[in-house]
Amino acid sequence: MHPTDNASTGKFSPCSIEAICSTVSQKAGNSCLKLPGALQTIEKGICGNGVREGDEQCDCGTAEECSDDPCCNANCTFKNGAKCSDKNDECCQGCGVKANGTSCRPSSGFCDIPEFCDGKNAACPTDTFLTDGTDCQATFKGQSVGAQCASGVCTSRDLQCKTNSSGLETTSVCPGHDSDCQLYCQDGAGRCLMLNGFFQDGTPCALSGRCKAGQCEGSNFFTGAIDWMRRNLPAAISIGILAGLIVLSILVSIVRCIFCPQRRKKAPKVSELRVNPPIPLQPRGWVDPTPYNGNTGPMPYNGAAPAPAPYQYPPPAPVLDHWRGSPVPVPSSYSPVPSPVPSGGPVPHAGAATFTTITPVREVVTRSSSGSLREGHVREVVTSRGTVRRGD
Repeated sequence: MHPTDNASTGKFSPCSIEAICSTVSQKAGNSCLKLPGALQTIEKGICGNGVREGDEQCDCGTAEECSDDPCCNANCTFKNGAKCSDKNDECCQGCGVKANGTSCRPSSGFCDIPEFCDGKNAACPTDTFLTDGTDCQATFKGQSVGAQCASGVCTSRDLQCKTNSSGLETTSVCPGHDSDCQLYCQDGAGRCLMLNGFFQDGTPCALSGRCKAGQCEGSNFFTGAIDWMRRNLPAAISIGILAGLIVLSILVSIVRCIFCPQRRKKAPKVSELRVNPPIPLQPRGWVDPTPYNGNTGPMPYNGAAPAPAPYQYPPPAPVLDHWRGSPVPVPSSYSPVPSPVPSGGPVPHAGAATFTTITPVREVVTRSSSGSLREGHVREVVTSRGTVRRGD
């Protein structure tokens, strides 16, 4: 083994290819290994760089490399009878197109779909993969790990942290960085390290997004809010409780308005209010004399005796004579007195005496506006024959 060599290296060992491509893919966001015909250059139309471009039929490289090429000349044209270039086309063999169904790009894993030649074109069909996010089983240090497809590779965020740590003992992605496509990985001591490079295109980020060229695409406001709540759980709980109380109070108010049996009526206007006249204050025992004004004689006889007054025990207390200021005694019994002959009624025969019991019921007093007694006020008593009224 020589530590140094002046000769140009044309091939790399599998270990070197893995290390180089891992670094290039992290920096550039794509793979460094390209199949013949798939490589693109910045400058076009340069014959001799080994890449077919522009109007070139083929490109076998330098003049020395083209000297033994059976299909391509050094001026980037086909040799006599050649239809394609074995060096530039995947579906070309012996300067001719391979048969239909010939494998031109085998599967590199569970998430990669193999491609086959169609028998018409010398170029292999476009590389296709399973849909990003398809569940798969990856292998890490002899152990099966649950993962998802991302750009044809079965991997996960934690697995990429372990395989891209550049010798560091990383265990998983850092907590709170689920929406980032930058490599934030946690080591065994719990420290969060930012590594060079990004997660593989198609790696899930946030809730429904996918990494693409170092950016999380496909996430929306809702998924971003959920991711923020996951990062700030205590604050999210407080905000959720407050929002729940507000919504609950609104719902209770709506239900009360819907199922309220009686709704409050509007207060009537002042013009619609009915105002009753004030009731004058009268002394105790006062009776309205209006029905008796103008009639000072005996009450007309209707032929029927009134019902006797009910017995009351104990006797009622003396009633104050309001117009004289002296008490009116209430006797326990009354002496019988002759009953007046009703107008138009039968005349009792000679020698017969008619008696009735007089029971005072009420007295009607008419007063003037100044409070003094009017002349000719009326007292009223009820007898077994009827009501007797007399003036004082």
